[in-house]
Amino acid sequence: MWASKSKQFFPRKHAFRCTSPRVSSSSAAVETLPSYVPVGEEERRAFVPDSFTSADSPHWLKNDPNLSHSLSWHARADDTVSFAGLVKVACESDSKGNLRPLFKELISSRKSPSLETRALFEALRDRLTVTAATLARVFHELTSAYIELDTPNEAFDAFFEASGLGFIPHRSTCNLLLKFLMGHGDWTAVIDVYLQMRRLGVVPNACSFRVMIEAFLREGRPEEAFHVFGEMGRSGISFGILTYNAMINQVCISQGPDSGYDFLKKIRDFGIELNDYSYNVLIRRYCDESRIVEAEGVLKDMESHGVSPSKHSYLCIIIGYCKSRNLIRALSLYDEMVSKGIEVDGVIMSSLIKCLVDMDMATKGLETFQQFRSLGNHVDGVLYNVAICAHCKLGDMDGAIELFEDMKGRNLEVDVIHYTSLIRGYCHNGEVDAACRMFDCMLEEGLAPDVVAYNVLASGLCRNSRVQEAFDLLASMLDHGVRPNASTYVTFINGLFKAGEVEAAKAFFWSLEEKGVVLCNHILSSMVGGYCDAGCYREAYKFFIKWSREGVLVDETARTKLIRSLCGEEDVERAHMVFKTMFRFEVIPDEITYGRLIAAYCRAGNMNAALSLCKELLRRGMQPNPIIYTTLMHGYCQKVCFAEACILFDEMKGRGVVPDVITYTVLLNGYCKATLKRACLDPDVGTKKVMIRVKCSKLLDEMEMMEIKPDVVFYTVLLDGLCKTDCLQDALEIFDQMANNGMMPDAVVYTVLVSGYCRQGQVDKAVELVSDLIDQGFCPDTHLFSVLDHWIERQNGPSSVTS
Repeated sequence: MWASKSKQFFPRKHAFRCTSPRVSSSSAAVETLPSYVPVGEEERRAFVPDSFTSADSPHWLKNDPNLSHSLSWHARADDTVSFAGLVKVACESDSKGNLRPLFKELISSRKSPSLETRALFEALRDRLTVTAATLARVFHELTSAYIELDTPNEAFDAFFEASGLGFIPHRSTCNLLLKFLMGHGDWTAVIDVYLQMRRLGVVPNACSFRVMIEAFLREGRPEEAFHVFGEMGRSGISFGILTYNAMINQVCISQGPDSGYDFLKKIRDFGIELNDYSYNVLIRRYCDESRIVEAEGVLKDMESHGVSPSKHSYLCIIIGYCKSRNLIRALSLYDEMVSKGIEVDGVIMSSLIKCLVDMDMATKGLETFQQFRSLGNHVDGVLYNVAICAHCKLGDMDGAIELFEDMKGRNLEVDVIHYTSLIRGYCHNGEVDAACRMFDCMLEEGLAPDVVAYNVLASGLCRNSRVQEAFDLLASMLDHGVRPNASTYVTFINGLFKAGEVEAAKAFFWSLEEKGVVLCNHILSSMVGGYCDAGCYREAYKFFIKWSREGVLVDETARTKLIRSLCGEEDVERAHMVFKTMFRFEVIPDEITYGRLIAAYCRAGNMNAALSLCKELLRRGMQPNPIIYTTLMHGYCQKVCFAEACILFDEMKGRGVVPDVITYTVLLNGYCKATLKRACLDPDVGTKKVMIRVKCSKLLDEMEMMEIKPDVVFYTVLLDGLCKTDCLQDALEIFDQMANNGMMPDAVVYTVLVSGYCRQGQVDKAVELVSDLIDQGFCPDTHLFSVLDHWIERQNGPSSVTS
């Protein structure tokens, strides 16, 4: 509750606590209240006055032209009865309008006596003859005085002190108080006043119900709101559709769209007819949270209940699907709109065409634009700009200029955004001079370039190694009063790095610090990313560490580049330090980042560190993906630790991670290596053949059961393993199976077979195979000829088949 802004004329005694305690469950209170609740007869008896001794019927005041001043002057704190008499006179006089100013003057005056509401109404009830209308008038004017003085605490207390004596205020006064408290956002007080109204037997009307329902909704108590709805229904009262829609929107704001949807369904269950806006509120709220599937569910639900969707029903959903690149669903809903005869406007078309352009389907986007325009639909400047961007992305600057001129011919306003799109297109195509001319045209047209236009042109100049011109542009930008932003500085840093001007980028960055420019995360991230792009990964690492020690962590893109660069250079320890720094900033790396570091450790042969990272990933509640498991298995297989790889393979399947053909290829390769290693210790050829056949057959059966089809790489590894374990006939059968499955063998496959023939001493067949390949138009690579030469030389002495 609020602190009073003026000295309280009716000090807060909280007398209402005895007569109207705040209940723990308002819904229970509402449920138990009948439509009319009488109070005790003693409390509702007629007000019978006693003798009026000190101020017997002061009729001389009735004709006082300045009654308010007289009443104020004559009132005394130690004579409540006298004051009550003056109030009665004011009510019964011809100057009834003086009562509220009287109360306002006494409430706001610091010299006013401290009369209590309870004492005043006791005097009116017990000492004076008053009518019910007079009592209602007194309380209404007192409440209005508190409202006009904006003192909600005192108005609240006065209501409970008066009603605690059995006084029943008029419904209009109660509604006035409810709306006043609602305006101050004290929803608990609103609920308390409403419940007291019901105890006193005041029958609510539509206004009372509406305020009460909103109070419960604002307090996050929709169930109690529904009890009030039920009470309304029993009273035969209903709201207009606008009120219901406002309530749905309020629930969405305070508790989210799920609660809003539940609220709508319950309103609907009461038999209230809703319109498209009722559902559109929910659709918009779901789309705001990027929950497009749920929004589409609301769309289907409204249709199933006989409410026809409007253009706005589809608008947010289509835009949402376009933003998430779900073009199929967006186009499906667009077709649905057209089939239903719902108008498709430029906003929807702009979203669809932009989505097509962003997904590298600019040609399709332009076709859609032309179709829309040919049907006579209004095409605004926004839609034209999207089409211009599509032409620019295709490198068709002539088409972009044609649309630009067409806009002007249709008297559509051409603004800075359109010029910026053309400048960006020219820069993207390397036509920087044309971009500069377009920039000058914009100035000649009297348009003032904004910071985005300057940034786009500066970026194009930098990317084309015209750095000095870019800095000249920056100076012009400052001369024209355009303030550079973080994107401006990032544009220069990125441009300098892309132009190979690493030292210039470095100097530019430090000049910003000297000038007092706030070095935000965006700028720092561009430096790390620029160093990585330029191959200066050690500089990037030093820069990252320096600023992380100063409490700044660069963005995800820069961190990813840095870790990828360090891992690519096999600098695993530094990469791991970046990894640990992220944890210090309470940033948890994703599976891809874990995977990169695990792969780097596997390549370095440090399987303990790699496995430790995988376990850490599991502890953090993330599930290693097939790539991580496959990487670990490959690492163990490279060290010929096939048993450990098999344990990981079983763990992978046990966790529900589905292996792919690469996983099986790695496992097969590892098994072949392990078999060959054992063959060196055990020369028994028969045992070796049986082992390789059994394992290969098992893997192929498992893949078939999981509907995983072997690819060329898998077949190559399989053929190599069979050939190296002297299972040439099995290898030839696999080769035929590969051809029957429609797979075209590559040079590696033929090299494996040539080696297999030669290893078996069948060099002639190997030569025959190569000759057949040449006759069929297949051109063997130098490696295949090298292998064949090696075996021929071993058999016959120096020779060359390549001759």
